Amino acid sequence: MLVPATGFAAFGPSEFDTTGEVVLAVDDTPPTSDACTPLTNDVAGRIVLIDRGTTNGVFRNQAVLDDYGVLGQTMHVGPWSADVLLITDPEHDLPVQIARTGFRTIAVGTGDPNALALPYLPANADVRIGDELVTSGLGGVFPSGYPVARITRIHRSAIQPMNQVLAKPFAHIQ
Repeated sequence: MLVPATGFAAFGPSEFDTTGEVVLAVDDTPPTSDACTPLTNDVAGRIVLIDRGTTNGVFRNQAVLDDYGVLGQTMHVGPWSADVLLITDPEHDLPVQIARTGFRTIAVGTGDPNALALPYLPANADVRIGDELVTSGLGGVFPSGYPVARITRIHRSAIQPMNQVLAKPFAHIQ
């Protein structure tokens, strides 16, 4: 279930939010008056409709989290509902950094709820299987430090300038 993060204005502090940004969070707690419930998702599972909108303080391009990490961002926001574009959507790009090294890159949705691609990671980048990706704070949508994914596959090629890297999102997107 989606719940507005607590701590700032009507929302309150989120365990991931240390910047004062207002975010939405997905929570497994019983419904409360602030609870957001996913109403529908499109056929491809790329967009989720939630039952919170501008009357609840939701705004366009707001970060959406679950208990585990970044889930997506709000796109179309009406008075009583909002569309959430999931990070695994092929149209979604997310500025991230490797937590171990601080190296910044872009995570791109693959259409698979269990995979993000890192197509702009150079062959000489210090990346290892198991490395955690967090938001970098660049781009202005996601504050830095939100957990995003863990590196699960690295394919290095001597003739390619970029690594082929996949990561599994921490958020429970299914």
